[in-house]
Amino acid sequence: MKGDKSICKVISYIKETKTFVVQEIVSSIQGFLPLTSDPFNNKAKIFSALKTGNTIPLICIKTIEGKPVYSANLHALDAKQEDNSVSISISFSPNDESFNSSVFDTMFNLLGDIIDNDFKFSLAKQLIVANKELRIRPSLYKEIFYKCTGKYGMQLWKENLLPFTTNTTISNLWKNGNDTERQQILEKLGISLPEPEIKEITKEIKVRVGSVVPLFENIAEYIITKINNATNNIKIAVAWFTNFDLFNCVKSALNRGIHITLVTNNDLINNGGYCLNFDELIKSGLKLHLVEYPELLHYKFCIIDDKTIMTGSYNWTFYAEEINKEDVVVIEDLPEVTSYFVNVFNSLTEQYRLVDKMPDTVPDRPQYDRSSFKQYISEELVLRAKRNIGDKKDTLRKAKTLSPENDNVIRAISEFESTIDNSQQSIKDIDQVATQSAITERMQNREKLQNQRINISEQVSNLRIQRTVVEQQRESFRQEIKQQLFSAQDEEQRIEIQKRKIQKETELNTQIEEINNNQKAAEAEIATVNSQIQNINSEIAIIGKTSTIESIGGRGGLKITLKWATTDDLDLHVFDPSSQEIYYSQKTQTCQGVIGRLDVDANAGSPYTVSPVENIYWEGTAPIGKYKVMVVLYSKRSSLSAIPFTVTIYPDKGISKVFTKEISSSKENVSIVEFNYSDNGIEYL
Repeated sequence: MKGDKSICKVISYIKETKTFVVQEIVSSIQGFLPLTSDPFNNKAKIFSALKTGNTIPLICIKTIEGKPVYSANLHALDAKQEDNSVSISISFSPNDESFNSSVFDTMFNLLGDIIDNDFKFSLAKQLIVANKELRIRPSLYKEIFYKCTGKYGMQLWKENLLPFTTNTTISNLWKNGNDTERQQILEKLGISLPEPEIKEITKEIKVRVGSVVPLFENIAEYIITKINNATNNIKIAVAWFTNFDLFNCVKSALNRGIHITLVTNNDLINNGGYCLNFDELIKSGLKLHLVEYPELLHYKFCIIDDKTIMTGSYNWTFYAEEINKEDVVVIEDLPEVTSYFVNVFNSLTEQYRLVDKMPDTVPDRPQYDRSSFKQYISEELVLRAKRNIGDKKDTLRKAKTLSPENDNVIRAISEFESTIDNSQQSIKDIDQVATQSAITERMQNREKLQNQRINISEQVSNLRIQRTVVEQQRESFRQEIKQQLFSAQDEEQRIEIQKRKIQKETELNTQIEEINNNQKAAEAEIATVNSQIQNINSEIAIIGKTSTIESIGGRGGLKITLKWATTDDLDLHVFDPSSQEIYYSQKTQTCQGVIGRLDVDANAGSPYTVSPVENIYWEGTAPIGKYKVMVVLYSKRSSLSAIPFTVTIYPDKGISKVFTKEISSSKENVSIVEFNYSDNGIEYL
C-alpha cells in the first residue's frame, strides 16, 4: 500500500493526537492522516473536507498494524518534489456498460461543484476523452464547462477538449496572444476575416495551363450549369444544403446516371423538420455521409469529374444566394490542385459514416441557441415561398411557427395575407386552420418560456455554486485567522488581526448577501415564467375545447363568434366603424349601407347549454374602418371562479384568428381585440 495515491473521505478528527480518521473511497479501508507541520497538509482544507464531506487526494506513506497512514503531500515519498502534478488513471471495461457507467459516475462525482485544482482538471480531461468514446454522459461538456474556474476552462478549450468557452476567456487569450495564437483562435471559432474588396466581379486568371474564375453573384446558376455538364461523378462537401434549385439539379444528375457523393452536417439546418428530403436523393443513388456534433463540417467545395473545383464561402442555401455576401472560385485543369481536394474528400468519406436514410434526430449543440437555427431556417422558408416552391401559405405558416417575431417573416406574411380570399372556404375549414394556428403559436411561446426557465435555473445553480465558493473562502479565512490569533505575539498584533478579520468577513458576507438576493430574484422570475406557462396551457385547453363547438350563425363578409363551455350567460359586443354597438339589446345596426346583425344569443334564457355560441356578422361586404370587440358576463350560473372563452374573427380577406380570455364578475367588460378592415383585408391592432 505504501506509495499508493487514493481518493479519501475525512471521517473524524481525534483532538488528543491531532489526527484525522480517513476512509479510502474505492476499498472503504480506514486509515489515519496526522496533522503535522508539513506545509502540504493544508489544515484548513482538511477541516473543510471533514465539515462538507468532500473528498481529497492522499498518499499512503506507511502502515501501522495494517492501517495505512496518509499524507496530503502527494510527493512525500519522492526524492525530489519538482513535479507537483496530481493524476489518477481510470480504466474502463471493453464490454461491460453497467460497470463503465458506475465507474464514470463515481469519478464524475469526485469533481465536486468546482474544478479548481490540477487533480480535478486531470480527472476532467480523462472523463471527456472517455465520454467521447463511450458516450455515457451526453451533457458532460456542458456540466464540466459550468464547473470549471476560468483558468481550467480556458485550458480545456485550448486543448480542444471543450468545444466552447466564455467570451471573457476568448478576449483574454486574444489580448495576450501573438499573431499565430490569434489565428488559431479564429480557426477554432470558424471565423474568416474579410479580404480586401475586389472591384472586378468575374475575371478569368490564367495559371500555368488551367484557369481560375472568381464568382461573386449568380453562383447557384453557375453551379447548376457545371452539374448539368458533368459526365461521370460529382463530389460535394458542404456545411449546409437547403437550396431547392440545387437539390433538383442534383436529383436530375443522379437520374441520368452520374455518381454523386455528398458530405454534410446532421444538424437543425439540414435536418430540422423543414428541410430538403435527402432520402429522395438517397433512393436515386446519392451516397450520403454525415458529420455530427461535437464535430462540424465547414467546407464548401464541389468536384466535378475530378477536373473542376468549385470552392469558397458559399453554402448551398437560398440564404447564401440571396442575402449573404458570398464568393466561389472555380478551378479547372490544374491536376495538382484537384488532387489535394480529392484526397481531402476521400478522407472525409472514410472518416464519417455512410447512411441509408436521414436520421430522425440531430445531436444537441449546447453552445448554440436553438432559436438562432430557427431564425435561419424560417428565413430560408420565406425565400422558398417567394420562389413559389411548394404551398406558399403552408411554407409561410411553418416559417411563422419557427420564428414568430422575425421581421422578415412578419413582412412576408403581411404581404401574402392581403391576397388571401376566404370566401370560397367553409367555416369548418377556416376554423380548423385558425385553431391549429392559435395552438401552434401558443406552443411556440411555451417553448420559448421553457427555454427561458432552463436558462434561469442554470443561473440559480451557478449562484449556488458561487455561494458555496464564497462560504468556503470565508471558512478557510476563519481557520487562517484562528491560527494567526493563536500564534500572535502580543495584544497589538491580535487587535490588528481582528480588524483584518472584520473587514474581510464583511466583504465576504456582502458577497453572500448579494448572491442570495440574486438567487431570490431569479427564483421569483422562475415563478413568473411558470405562471405564464400555466396560462398558456389553459389557453390551449380552452381553444381545444371550444373547437369542438360548431360555429353556427350567419357569415357574410365578416363574422365574429364567441364560444364558451358553461351555462353562464356571456354576451358579445361589437362596435362598428361608426362606433355603433351591436349586442343583445341592439341586435342590428346599419353602417355604410351594410347591416350588421347579432343572430345567435345563447344562454339568455332556458334551456341552458354547455356549448353556447354568440354570433355577429355583416350581410354584405363588411364596412371599411375600425372595429372593437368586447365580451360581458351578464349572468353567472356556474361555480367556476373564472370562465374561459374564445372569440374567433372570420374575415373574407385575410387571416382568421382565435383570441382567448377569462371573465370572472357579473357585468364585467373584457376587451378582446381591435382591428381595421379595408379592401385589402383585415389588420389586427
